[in-house]
Amino acid sequence: MTGPSFISLWHACGLATLGYRVVYVLPWLDEVSQQRLWGETRFVDFDEQVDWLQTELEAFGPYKFPECRPYRARFVAGMGSIVPMEDVYRAAPPARCLIASEPEHLCWYPVTTGRRGIRADKTIGLSMTDYETYIRMSGLPFPNSLAGWCPFLHGRALRLRIDLPLSLSPALTLPGITMPVERGPVSCPVTRSASRYAGNRRDLFSRSFPLGKRPGRPCPHRCACQKAHRCHRRRTR
Repeated sequence: MTGPSFISLWHACGLATLGYRVVYVLPWLDEVSQQRLWGETRFVDFDEQVDWLQTELEAFGPYKFPECRPYRARFVAGMGSIVPMEDVYRAAPPARCLIASEPEHLCWYPVTTGRRGIRADKTIGLSMTDYETYIRMSGLPFPNSLAGWCPFLHGRALRLRIDLPLSLSPALTLPGITMPVERGPVSCPVTRSASRYAGNRRDLFSRSFPLGKRPGRPCPHRCACQKAHRCHRRRTR
């Protein structure tokens, strides 16, 4: 499940292509929020939004499209962000493994359930945004004070809900949270962790993952990327 992060669509489609049953939970904006964000009503209903996503995916290749479910959200212009308007973790269906893209963002709804209320055997959280810097540049009132509180609130949000927190950037730190930093493509931590938590012993890392790149030789680092990806170039310099 995701906030306003398009990259999570690749995670969902990649896992579905590898044979997992995947339900992709994403935000649905009402007409008012669509007008504020895009200046027009782009989608009459959620089915139309899903059709658009599927069309976008087809431009990159024949990847399997997962089942999609919505949660209510709103675009808040003052924050420049899409904010959940319901408990996203409770809206997610039962699962062996719940993967939350930007899990701290999904906790912005004031009444969000804790770990016991999440219907999943394991939870993975993939954090990727330095919200402290984002808040200081946002134009919100008292930006320095808000930015100072942000990591503590987000760290607490993850401790209460996420079994395995992961980070895509060494610049991202949260108090009380140890997050392994993945140097490869973003598909690597999600695929590895979901495979382990799902109890599947297949070698997933020799198979391609949909990141919109042309296929190449298998990466020698046993990640889900291909030679064309930055993972290979960076590690072989």
